[in-house]
Amino acid sequence: LFCFLALCCRTASGEVGGLRGALAAVECSSGAAVPSGSRSDITCSGNECCPEYGRTFPCPAADEAWVADGHCDMAALQLWPNSSTYAAPPLQPQARIPPVSLSPDAALSEVLETQSGVANVQVLSSQDEGFEEAFRPPVVGSETWYTDDAYPGLWGDLGPAMQPGFGGLRTYNVVKFAPSPEKPLQLFRVMHWAPGDKSSMCSIWWGFESAFATNFVQASINAALCNEYSAIMQCNLTWEVTAIVGQGWDLSSEGFMERGCSSTAGVPQTWVARNLTNQGFPPPGADKLQVVLPACQLSEIMDFASCKACPLPSGAALQNVSNIASYVTNPPDPDACVTDLLDLEAKFTHHGPADHHR
Repeated sequence: LFCFLALCCRTASGEVGGLRGALAAVECSSGAAVPSGSRSDITCSGNECCPEYGRTFPCPAADEAWVADGHCDMAALQLWPNSSTYAAPPLQPQARIPPVSLSPDAALSEVLETQSGVANVQVLSSQDEGFEEAFRPPVVGSETWYTDDAYPGLWGDLGPAMQPGFGGLRTYNVVKFAPSPEKPLQLFRVMHWAPGDKSSMCSIWWGFESAFATNFVQASINAALCNEYSAIMQCNLTWEVTAIVGQGWDLSSEGFMERGCSSTAGVPQTWVARNLTNQGFPPPGADKLQVVLPACQLSEIMDFASCKACPLPSGAALQNVSNIASYVTNPPDPDACVTDLLDLEAKFTHHGPADHHR
């Protein structure tokens, strides 16, 4: 019997195991060793369901007819999405995510135009120029972290089938932002401080200042985070840009485990995770919109644009901060901050905004 990547079920001690983490050799019921992608060495035998992150999945050795009868929650385990299966939502049925839904009297464009530095917003349809590029921005080129990890994870850490509870977007629109002449479009994110590897602090996940002009726990709720991050970044974009804008899924207790914020027994690993666990894993508010685009790369090809990352305090000091955004908008130690997060000169030629449809 040949068993495929998603394997589960029983360990040598008879305990039920799960399916996430480094590749491990497991024994199928036939005894053939195969890579599994599991969190532990596990085996299964025949027609049985195996649990992982609050869902159940058939053992790969199960009969096809038994699987088709729907004995388990899902027909197969959804592992981290990859570029071979990823496409923009209109092209991939399982990723047909609904549009952003705000209060009845609130239009998305009007809400976005209240954000600092936004002069005008156009919500694109799937037929509009630039729509598809929002999911595969040319500016990231062949950088595999973006093409194979970041964008495939748009709909959640384990894909749209494993929701709710695993972050990512539950709604989306593709939006074209025009910055105001007086101010650039200002976007923020938190991450681990890595001045020796500055590009690692960049990502596609951003939010507006209002999501971060608060304490660290509330900012974590707003952005669906659970780790104790040690830095905050601001990118100021001066040209027209196209981005994915959406409302985020929550992080459940299983999502905390998957991200390493809690142990597999559900024990929080940091003060942030402990606080959020005690609050019952609160979801982001419907008005806390996430903005998805490669801001660091875009800033490198725009006139007068910039990105800056600054360290946050740690431990008790971070718990007492009432506005974490201020650590980058008005840092207490400007010399501690870093800029020039990417050097794309060799990769991208500056032709002007029209050439990048931004």
